[in-house]
Amino acid sequence: MERKFYHLDSLFEVAERKGNAAIGAFNVNFYAQALGIIEGLIRADAPGIIQASKGANKFQGGPERIIEVIRNAIKDSAESVVPLCVHLDHGDKESALKAMDAGYSSVMVDYSTKKIIENGKERKIKTPLSENVEKTREVVREAGRRNVSIEGEIGVLAGQEEDIQSDVSIYPTPEEVLDYVQSTGIDAVAIACGTCHGPVKKFVRLEEKLLMETEELFKNQWMIPRFVLHGSSTIPQEMIREFIESGGEIENASGVPMEAIKKAIMYGVRKINIDTDLRLGITTTVRRYFLENKGVENESEVMGLIKKGLDENKKAIDPRDYLGEVMKLHPEYLRNDYWTTGDYKYGEMMYLVKVRIADHVEKLVHEFGSAGLAEKVKR
Repeated sequence: MERKFYHLDSLFEVAERKGNAAIGAFNVNFYAQALGIIEGLIRADAPGIIQASKGANKFQGGPERIIEVIRNAIKDSAESVVPLCVHLDHGDKESALKAMDAGYSSVMVDYSTKKIIENGKERKIKTPLSENVEKTREVVREAGRRNVSIEGEIGVLAGQEEDIQSDVSIYPTPEEVLDYVQSTGIDAVAIACGTCHGPVKKFVRLEEKLLMETEELFKNQWMIPRFVLHGSSTIPQEMIREFIESGGEIENASGVPMEAIKKAIMYGVRKINIDTDLRLGITTTVRRYFLENKGVENESEVMGLIKKGLDENKKAIDPRDYLGEVMKLHPEYLRNDYWTTGDYKYGEMMYLVKVRIADHVEKLVHEFGSAGLAEKVKR
């Protein structure tokens, strides 16, 4: 019997009962990353959210492939698996429906912004609230029919999200957030509140007053605040130093301080999105492996493809940027247990990736306050 994934409500409820706790939401692109996320959650006995963006779904060949990757990782986990929600990150109606059909238990639709072309470049601008509400409600109706939870977004978050850049943050008012949630019926709302997508978080300054006033407004309406913090990777400076020492190139990288995340949790944030931390950890581990194993790229086609991808782009952080040729020619390497490939060096490298991810996930969920809550989650 296939494992059923959890609704956001089930995970949020245990965080709310504990108080000052949030659930970690970790982005995934391939098998070793999924296995590392699951292992980190198991170590901490924490429920968790594994999420994939439209880009990740495209990379793997569709949302059903992401489900396959996650199920393979669950099957290969050595211990009992903790409660997991599988979530679509930054989708639209089309991608949300595909994700629901594939077996995702939760979806996010982001109609908070629109793409425009300005001076030959594509960027984001704020969508009128009425339009955001109307488009989000269309997906809410479909999600309700399938018992799938849904997250929406309001405001504009600065930084790089997939292939779209926004140079400024635009914050909603507490009244706009309340109106949006009441008008759509979403289960969770991502609020632009000072965080920033990507590794260069020069815009970061948590808008505590906005979160505090929004939480108070919700409670005055007898509503439970269930806010989401996007662009919230911590990006420790030692991680940046290690990335540069391993041959990567990056400037002015910084993350969201943990104390800011903990304050956000106090004001009703129940879901913390982490992506850039994982990307940096994966890419640093892969780069270090090639540095410490000179000539290993000559031992197999796959290792040669990965090394070539890294050499051609020293600024690459997203593993999809240097694993693309592997996915194109040997997708089984990124969907199944790395030890079954018969390529020992590849398996050893991906094992180290898995350990790196597990260590970081375990550390973060302890900080988020969700460690030890897995057994308390109800269906």
